[in-house]
Amino acid sequence: TPLSSSGGDDTTSEGEDQVSLDLESFPHCGQPPHSHQTLHFHLPPLISKRTIHVPKYHLGLFFAFLNGLLAATIMIPLHYAPPHSTQGIGYSMSFGIAAMIVVVFAWLLRWMVCALQCRSVVKGYQSLPSFHFKDMLRPGMLAGLLYSIGNLSGIVSIQKLGNFMGYSLNQ
Repeated sequence: TPLSSSGGDDTTSEGEDQVSLDLESFPHCGQPPHSHQTLHFHLPPLISKRTIHVPKYHLGLFFAFLNGLLAATIMIPLHYAPPHSTQGIGYSMSFGIAAMIVVVFAWLLRWMVCALQCRSVVKGYQSLPSFHFKDMLRPGMLAGLLYSIGNLSGIVSIQKLGNFMGYSLNQ
């Protein structure tokens, strides 16, 4: 259904432009919006030979919910830590170490899945994307440094201002 900018009034005065928006084929290309498309996930043969069909809209809602849930609970461990042992930088260091461990486990999981699909550990490793250490060392270190400074500042502001003000201002 088109939306009208006439303020709910069906009559428009002469010379007044009426703006409408066709939500069914936005952005007016004649194609349905991307959110109406369906993604097809083919499960590995070891798990099942099924294909899961998920609309992009539902997948987007799920990940938006997951992002909100994880972002809202990121500071919960800080509330249960002893007050004098993890002030600011101590919590940031433990957060960084835990993040590094999670990345290593995620990489190992991806390697195992590739190895199962290729039926060889070596071929599974070779099928993984390259790390590009030489090209990515400087930008990666700079990005990590900037993220760490921002994360540490966010932790200190949450500790000083509380969750409501500190976390809101960090966003």
